[in-house]
Amino acid sequence: MTGKNVVLKNGSYSPRLRKKREDTVFRLVRETDIKRLARLEAQIFPEELYGRDVLTARHFRHLLKRGNALIVICERAGQLAAYAILLFKKNSDTARIYSIAVAQEQRGQRIAGRLMDEIETLCAGVKAQAITLETREDNAAMQALCDRSGFEVYHRMAQYYHDGQTAIKYKKSLGKGAKNHG
Repeated sequence: MTGKNVVLKNGSYSPRLRKKREDTVFRLVRETDIKRLARLEAQIFPEELYGRDVLTARHFRHLLKRGNALIVICERAGQLAAYAILLFKKNSDTARIYSIAVAQEQRGQRIAGRLMDEIETLCAGVKAQAITLETREDNAAMQALCDRSGFEVYHRMAQYYHDGQTAIKYKKSLGKGAKNHG
């Protein structure tokens, strides 16, 4: 991606997203998924904690059609179980995980770890050299996922979130020697 004006749109990269269980499917988002994504977003990221950062159907539609983004969803038994949003900047070889959301009733089943696997597959497909993300300091589950996935803390930002919570920024270099988080 370095040195090129790459504009990614869903469909421009079509990796072989893996099926993990008979009733679990990971795939790129489609227009028909937008309303379900917005409902899950509102459930997982309450406005009192995240303020205006909560994505609406309009935001998801923008990411799908015009944004430099890929959105991977996980469906279990035909129901939306989780999603991850991956953002790309022009002329950069670093991808950013903007959001990972797992439905409350699907937690504890390693879906977020599987989403991380899919994200790395997508990043390899677009030749990204690193992945970054940030999470709330009080989000122990995401911090544990980052640790298992081979991410390293590189910065803390006090009062980053709407409610004054600190953000922890993580980064993972891709390539040989990447830690398996299966």
